[in-house]
Amino acid sequence: MTNESSKTRLICPLTAKTAKQMLEDMDRAVAAGADTVECRIDFIPPTEQAQALETLLASPPVDVIVTNRPRREGGLYDGDEVDRLAILAEAAQRKAAFVDVELDTPEQSRPDAKIILSHHDFQRCPANHDELAETIEASDAAVNKLVFAPAGPDETLRAFDVLRACDKPTIALAMGEAGVASRILAKKFGAFGTFASLSAGRESAPGQPTIEDMKQLYRWDSITPGTMVCGLIGSPVGHSMSPAIHNAAFAALGLDAVFVPVLTLSGRDNFVRFVDGIKDRPWLDWRGFSVTLPHKENALAWVGEDACDQLVRKIGSANTITF
Repeated sequence: MTNESSKTRLICPLTAKTAKQMLEDMDRAVAAGADTVECRIDFIPPTEQAQALETLLASPPVDVIVTNRPRREGGLYDGDEVDRLAILAEAAQRKAAFVDVELDTPEQSRPDAKIILSHHDFQRCPANHDELAETIEASDAAVNKLVFAPAGPDETLRAFDVLRACDKPTIALAMGEAGVASRILAKKFGAFGTFASLSAGRESAPGQPTIEDMKQLYRWDSITPGTMVCGLIGSPVGHSMSPAIHNAAFAALGLDAVFVPVLTLSGRDNFVRFVDGIKDRPWLDWRGFSVTLPHKENALAWVGEDACDQLVRKIGSANTITF
């Protein structure tokens, strides 16, 4: 096991319904490349949780985060709050590496453990997003965690702002397809960790890539603080082969770069907010975009005809932007 605070962890959430299956999945996750697992104990019936902890924490091959997420924050636990917290205290006693505790849990009720103090909003990016980050940062928790559902990729950039602003180890992620870049680029910006599912359909939150995609498609092991970022802007983007083609080319050329999909819904305002957000954050090291439908005309309008060649002006649309 590793306790390297400076290493961005590739965390696999385990969502099986039984301890036996979760233990088997733990081994599969490690074999696939995860260096930390999150045991989502709320997926296991409350009457079986205590016995499950004994099984899962007896001799884990990697660090284990234990989470007993209540429904109010997108989890499955809907029982008594005292019982829920008792399970987390039991996890701490059994030497779980970290215990995830929600921010709204009273401080006196939090277990004596290395705590990941978390806040999740599955509906929106909270209006008080920055205040939440400051509150968690000021706590005595070992790790900050702030996860939200962005309205678009422009709000996804706020996850990177949190990573940049916090001094403590921090997880900051945007959920859904518009937030995928926040998961892939967590390592570039020194996050404590990011989450990748064991396989498609076994995600604990929307937008989690699989471990295989993170390791192979997005070249997780090659990402560094100096990695250049490129991406595809469009709607839809999930079908595109661009990430596979570009990332394979970067690998073949030995370039420290990664190409990510950025779902940007139709409408010039949506396009402008995101690209302006990139331009206003030069520290992101974002070098450019491929542009697909419905934003090729928006790309030309944003860049301006004076910055384009004659053919682009004649066609009336652009499919590439470089910074």
